[in-house]
Amino acid sequence: MEAVSFEADVVRLYLNDISNKPLLTKEDEIQYSRKFLRGDTNAKKILVESNLRLVVSIAKNIVHQNFH
Repeated sequence: MEAVSFEADVVRLYLNDISNKPLLTKEDEIQYSRKFLRGDTNAKKILVESNLRLVVSIAKNIVHQNFH
């Protein structure tokens, strides 16, 4: 039971962390995309992290659909 609690805490911390990442404006996405295409790995990191909330939301919807 303790392992489940630890895993839940880790997931909760992760979700809290990604919820604190700023959302990008359309202009920001274009700017970082161009930087990424020029090889800027930090721009790639920013693009990925800014969209993790969307990934989690889609995953939750899929899980919810599979249980109904």
